[in-house]
Amino acid sequence: MGAGEFPSSEQIEKYKERLAKLAAYGMTIPNVNAHAGTMLLRMACVRSLMGEAGERLTAEQALIQVIHEEIAEIADLPDGRLLAEILASDERAELRAGERQRRAGVVYYLGDKTISAETIRHTHQPRALLRLARRILRREYAARD
Repeated sequence: MGAGEFPSSEQIEKYKERLAKLAAYGMTIPNVNAHAGTMLLRMACVRSLMGEAGERLTAEQALIQVIHEEIAEIADLPDGRLLAEILASDERAELRAGERQRRAGVVYYLGDKTISAETIRHTHQPRALLRLARRILRREYAARD
């Protein structure tokens, strides 16, 4: 596949599965290392951050930065708020996945309506992760150009 082509469904699914594991286990460096695998850590958009701005980032730190930058771009949307909760790397990362999903259910509609953790997990989270995976892949192709 060339750098300008849209990624295949299979590639998106691979990214989505790895992102889902990160969501389940939290966005800590050991978890990124254990669950992201080399495919995400070797992306050009991750590697380009490793030496930028005079600071050295590990591949794991750069991947987390890429993910959080992409989430920040959609932070005003329900999927962005959901992703900010389930892929948090601050003190929320210490919470169990179910609690992060419960919290995502509260912020999804800005508190106007609460969604159950189960609905977040089965319906909204997979779609939000797919959206994030597509954004990261677009960023990857731009980094390769």
